[in-house]
Amino acid sequence: PAYDAASQRVMALLRDLGHPLEVWGWDEAYLGADVDDPTELAEQIRTVIAESTGLSCSVGISDNKQRAKVATGFAKPAGVYTLTESNWMTVMGDRPVDALWGVGPKTTRKLAGLDITTVWQLAHTDAEVLTSTFGPRTGLWLLLLANGGGDNTVSSEPWVPRSRSHVVTFPQDLTDRAEMDSAVTELATRALREVVADERIVTRSEEHTSELQSHHD
Repeated sequence: PAYDAASQRVMALLRDLGHPLEVWGWDEAYLGADVDDPTELAEQIRTVIAESTGLSCSVGISDNKQRAKVATGFAKPAGVYTLTESNWMTVMGDRPVDALWGVGPKTTRKLAGLDITTVWQLAHTDAEVLTSTFGPRTGLWLLLLANGGGDNTVSSEPWVPRSRSHVVTFPQDLTDRAEMDSAVTELATRALREVVADERIVTRSEEHTSELQSHHD
């Protein structure tokens, strides 16, 4: 409840700035602003949130959401960072491919199999090599990401959670299998109750299942 309340307050403050706001969760959002000085707006955002809630935030500035996401990582903690076409490859070229938002371990391994390990190498890879390995859609998307491209549409549609999960930390590790089963069942039941109450449909649970199995092991 405390996270929900703080998040709602922060998002309301961002909406009051008068620009389209796309909420991505409790603590992340995109603000679509066409202004002369985006850094000034970023500092205004930080000031408004700090004075109204006591919370700090980091702001990444760019011309698309993917690049802005990466920029926010450089802005942490509680700073502002601008990442644009002019400094993209200078900043990102020598970094590993998983520094790109959306490139996870599986994709990183497949790229390594092609001797592609850095953002610069990926950006200069022939499109046919990528599409033959990842398919036309994903292959071209990876090439776009490596070159600093991405989606520049900020949607103001209300954010709807796409997943449900519950986490509990025990004072001591569970070693008895029956206790583990009971704990997993309780967490799954709590998540199921929320899904049913919201009249949602479960489409997959593989990630949570594998995580629980790894803890069991």
